[in-house]
Amino acid sequence: MRITVVCPRFFGYENSITQEIANLGHEVQYIDDRPENTIAMKIVIRLRLNFLLQKKIQKYKKEIIQKILNYNTQMLLIITPEVFTAQMLKDIKQKEKKLSTRLYLWDSVKNKPNSLNLISLVDKAYSFDYQDSQMNKELNYKTLFYETEFKPSKQQKEYDLSFIGTFHSDRISIFYLLNNFKGRVFNHIYIQGRKVKIFRVLSLFPSFKNMIMLFKLGKTKALSKKQVSSVFQRSKAVIDYQHPNQSGFTCRTFEALACGCKLITTNKYIRNASFYDDKFIKVINRDSTEDLSVFINNKITQSEYNEFREKIDCFSIKKWVELLIS
Repeated sequence: MRITVVCPRFFGYENSITQEIANLGHEVQYIDDRPENTIAMKIVIRLRLNFLLQKKIQKYKKEIIQKILNYNTQMLLIITPEVFTAQMLKDIKQKEKKLSTRLYLWDSVKNKPNSLNLISLVDKAYSFDYQDSQMNKELNYKTLFYETEFKPSKQQKEYDLSFIGTFHSDRISIFYLLNNFKGRVFNHIYIQGRKVKIFRVLSLFPSFKNMIMLFKLGKTKALSKKQVSSVFQRSKAVIDYQHPNQSGFTCRTFEALACGCKLITTNKYIRNASFYDDKFIKVINRDSTEDLSVFINNKITQSEYNEFREKIDCFSIKKWVELLIS
């Protein structure tokens, strides 16, 4: 089958998805949902200020349509679209009557409201966000995944607690939690470039304490997947601090658990998950300063780990892709 994937570039996840589709024996074409990945373009699109770059965006929309048609696409997989619109899909389906279509949202509808218009136009629509799937019955609930790099290791545990993630919303609280923790910590909070870092620091005004903390500790260089998995393999526990507008489980959730770490998360909805086990997963408040050492150091038997591991194996990227294109 010839499959076209339309998806924004996001830390290489788009490459892993297309590679897994190819591994399953399909021909696959990837198209970036955005005309370019500059900071200016991302700001324009996310703040819905398309009129500022209207000529460039309209030209790119036509290019996307033409690439999909020229590839003789049999299945179109649209993932968390920002530029791709309902009208574009209608135009494509007018020319490709037999086109099979899938939509997957790895962000909440609240954060990406334009995606609502696509849901009724595709053959199958999925969301990682539990609340969105409950409010819209056309959205099938499907969690995210972990990639093949994330697996258990016998390496010695160098860190009691680790956090790796992008700075957003109220994630400044992470610094206080890690600073108060009495143990070995790895902290890498990423900000997309120096200019964005300056903007983020200034946005914390008038809290000079927060501004100084982010300026000192915020990193402008992202870690590779290999580096992230290596840190997790050497960590006892990992913190997941999801966006406050999301109820879905982040990839970080499954990456940490796949590496054999315990998970500490602010996502209360995880208590309803099929894989939830309070020996391996702890839910905390977003402004928590509680002592986490007891949870982290509680012993797990091999049989308990083996039983839990079987549940986590179901969330591999291979199984995720198989479902989406079935």
